[in-house]
Amino acid sequence: MPYLPIYTIADVRERLKVGQTRENHWLDFKYDLGKDNAENARDIAQFANASGGALVLGAEEDDQVFTGFHCVENPPELITRLDCPGSKWC
Repeated sequence: MPYLPIYTIADVRERLKVGQTRENHWLDFKYDLGKDNAENARDIAQFANASGGALVLGAEEDDQVFTGFHCVENPPELITRLDCPGSKWC
């Protein structure tokens, strides 16, 4: 099965089904990014070194099965962390 990118809200609705969608080679769920930047970098590098993928932030999961979303705290700070060059997080 090829990787299908998630770009839009419609893609989210189509591909993320509560109780059905599982993490796989192209999809990783993160409740938040926590403080472990090394683990986050590994996850992103694995997608970059493979055939792509989607890291879904704010996703709740149970045994690698998607169970819902929660609000991500302080989205501007999260964006700064992801846009790492020059930020205090790198």
